[in-house]
Amino acid sequence: MSEHLKQYTNHDRARTQRWRRQMRQERWFEATVWAFFAVAIGVIADLVNGTPKGWNVLAGTTGTFYAALCLGAVGGVLAVACVLPDACARLFELTKNAKHEEARDLQRRLMPITRLLGNAHGVPGLKAALKIAGYDLGLPRPPLTPVDDAAVAALCSAIEALSGVASPA
Repeated sequence: MSEHLKQYTNHDRARTQRWRRQMRQERWFEATVWAFFAVAIGVIADLVNGTPKGWNVLAGTTGTFYAALCLGAVGGVLAVACVLPDACARLFELTKNAKHEEARDLQRRLMPITRLLGNAHGVPGLKAALKIAGYDLGLPRPPLTPVDDAAVAALCSAIEALSGVASPA
C-alpha cells in the first residue's frame, strides 16, 4: 500500500471513529432529552388530572409548553415569552384553536432559543437576549457572569429566526 493511501486510510479511520463517538454522545443526549420530556409530560398530566376544580396548571418551560396545553394546562410562565412574546402567544392560540400541525411546527422552531435560555446559558443568557430585544437589565449578579460573544451571536440568530412570527389576531 502506498504511503499516501496509508495516510488517507488512517485519517479516514480516525474520522469515522470520531463520528461514531459523536453519534453515541448525541444519541445519549437525545435519549436523555426525550426521557426528561416524557417525565415532564407525565408530571404535567398528573398535575392537570389531580388539580381541584377552580385551580389551573401552567407550563413552566417552553420546551413542554405545547404538550402541556394539549394536556389541559391553561397557559405558561415562560422565559422565552419575555424575549419573543408574539411567538409564545401565537403557540398558545394555535393550540387553543386546534391547529396542531402549525403549533407543533412553531414549538419545534422555538426549541433552539429555549435551549439557549435554559441549560446552555440560563439567567445570563436571558439577560443577553432581553438586551438584544431592547431591554437592558444590566449584568447578571455574581457569581454569574455575562455570556460570551459566541453566545450572543447564537442568541441573535435564534431570535432573528423567530422575529417574523406574527402575534395572534
